[in-house]
Formats: sequence, structure tokens, C-alpha cells
Amino acid sequence: MAYNAKMTTLPYKERAKCLEDVFRLDYGEASKDFKKYCLGGAATFACLSKKAVSHLNSIDCSIVQAIASCYKANDWNKAYNLFRRVGLEKYGLVAEHTIPCAIVYDWAVRDKSRQTRSAFEHLLRDGIFVQCGITSEEDFYLRQAGLNQKMPSTWNGNIDSDATFARYRAVKIVPVMLGDLKLAITEDDCHSAFRQRCPSFPR
Repeated sequence: MAYNAKMTTLPYKERAKCLEDVFRLDYGEASKDFKKYCLGGAATFACLSKKAVSHLNSIDCSIVQAIASCYKANDWNKAYNLFRRVGLEKYGLVAEHTIPCAIVYDWAVRDKSRQTRSAFEHLLRDGIFVQCGITSEEDFYLRQAGLNQKMPSTWNGNIDSDATFARYRAVKIVPVMLGDLKLAITEDDCHSAFRQRCPSFPR
């Protein structure tokens, strides 16, 4: 099994099976950190904030098109790597988990029935635990509100669809799912600079 960064390339069912196996390990604090690391690697890169979309479009309108195309082709790992290459590394955008890994870990360890393959499949398949690209300004808002590693006080303690964007609602971050992005952008609308930076990504 791939208990490292290679997990990000696996189908969600295989990622869920890896998580089930990892949560069976018991080596004290080291195991706790490793489980959080694996949780983080298993989450699908599935959305951008509205501001991140606008920011990327202002740089090159083909960037968002390429990210969404990868996602719609079920290659979310490629979508994430493209975001990292262009948005995160070049323009200071931030990739983060909509529900902090520590929160999902604590939720899982409170009840062994949540440490099963089917439970992890539910989180991954149904888009409950995902990664999102946001701006550095939005990341600052989360930190300023004390929500960079915590959930808001209104959270009911369940890891469900209501929890997915609870932190974002608290600081007025608007998420846009990659599957909902329109791809009606022609080549003439796009800047050639993006093609030079990332020639291997979809046209």
C-alpha cells in the first residue's frame, strides 16, 4: 500500500482502504502524526475560492480551465499539481483542507466505526473532506478568526456536508467546486504565457 505522497494518485476506494489500514497502526504520537499526514494526502483537491478563481483568471484565463479540465477527467492529482505549480508557488495562493486534518483525525479516533473503509469512502466520495485553493488574504482571515486549525463555535461536531465549508462561511469565503466551473473559454481568450509555463497541460 502507498502510505505516502503516492496515495494522492490512487482512486478514492484505494485511498479509503489505505486509511483503514493506517488507522489500525498503534505506535503512539508518531502514529498520530502519520495518520494525520495520510488523511491530508487522501483528500481530493476539489474546489477554489471565488477570489482564487478571479485571481488566477486575472493572470491567465486558461489556468482555471486547465485545472477544471484535469478535475473533470478524474485526474484531481494533476489538477492539484497544476494549482501548486502556477497558483501556489508563483502567486502565493494557498491549498488547504476545508476541514482541518486534526479535526477529522479526532473525529475518527473517538469511534472505531469511523475508522473503516466504508466510512473513509463516504468522506472522500461525497466531497465532505476536500482540499481547496484560496488566496493568501483569505488564509489570513481564517487565521485571524482562529479557524486555521479549528472549527467555528457553531459546528455541531459531525463530519458531514454541513461541516465541509463551515469555516469558510464564518469568514465569508465563497467556494466554487471545480466540477461546476464552466470551460467555455476559447484559445483566443487566453494568454500564451501559460502555454510556455505549462506546455504539458490540456489545451
